[in-house]
Amino acid sequence: MIVMGKIAEINAGIGQYLQVRPKAANSQSLGYTFDEEGNKTLTLPRGFYLRSRFTSSILKQV
Repeated sequence: MIVMGKIAEINAGIGQYLQVRPKAANSQSLGYTFDEEGNKTLTLPRGFYLRSRFTSSILKQV
């Protein structure tokens, strides 16, 4: 979705094992990305996080 310029459609509810959430300290921290037409635009930085259910299942097996 990021490569296709659909970063605005990404939310923390998408993904079974990995979720993408904003990681900025506040809403004024912005970074550049590209929209669907390839135009440079500002957006909140995103972080990639493993879902807690997934992490828990791994730790239970140890």
